[in-house]
Amino acid sequence: SSSGEEPRTSPIVADATPMVSMEAKMLVATSHEHCQELKDMLNKADPSTMVVVMASGNQTSAPKPRSPVMDPRLLAAACSGSWEKLQS
Repeated sequence: SSSGEEPRTSPIVADATPMVSMEAKMLVATSHEHCQELKDMLNKADPSTMVVVMASGNQTSAPKPRSPVMDPRLLAAACSGSWEKLQS
């Protein structure tokens, strides 16, 4: 440059280690039994094995039941103790 300064280099780029290609395997566990099999297999694997775990977005859990809702007029009549209002 014209100011006499040397161009800066990013420390990340300057110190980056060279990329290495490695064999990769993709395994999917879809049930508790599969998860246990995967865990057992990983326990036997090379200690340098890298594992990525992702939760499924398609979990089939039972929907939460709706909370019971009381009609506000019934609630008001019950709170006031008015038997007549409860009958109407």
